Amino acid sequence: CAFGIDAQCFTDEKSTFVKHTANILTGTVMENLLEFVVLVPGLKRFLEIFNINVFKPTSSRYLRDIVVKSMEARRKSKERRNAMIDFMLDCIDKVGEKSEDEGLIESKDQFDKDQSFSHDRKGAKLTSDDVVATALTMLVAGYDTTAITLSYLSYSLAKHPHVQQKLQEEVDQA
Repeated sequence: CAFGIDAQCFTDEKSTFVKHTANILTGTVMENLLEFVVLVPGLKRFLEIFNINVFKPTSSRYLRDIVVKSMEARRKSKERRNAMIDFMLDCIDKVGEKSEDEGLIESKDQFDKDQSFSHDRKGAKLTSDDVVATALTMLVAGYDTTAITLSYLSYSLAKHPHVQQKLQEEVDQA
């Protein structure tokens, strides 16, 4: 995945990662409605007073721990998988420094120039919580967009059987 974590999603359908991810990504109508309640002014404080957490704390904590442990392991081993987590760790470690790629020499090709960061890192310090939040955002956004795309693709193929037939023939040939 983008964060270089082997979650065994494809090899073990009873994976703990799959279970917690599914818990976050699915919910009843009432659970989904409660998640929007925190947006109503004053109701968030009400939920805090009565210690009501609508964001599935067990699954959220599990996924947070996975990302944090992955970050710690990467820092200790110095292993790079060129995953999103590596790039975010670079940002955490290098805030406030000048970019080493500043003043790129002409001999580098365009691809190398495009792949490098060539800006001052003067912004606010990126924390591990920021990395976790980004990981969960990407997980949810990736799931949602993929699901919508596949749903629309299925709908379009059902509405256009001649295209479906052509696609089936191409898949059979491959």
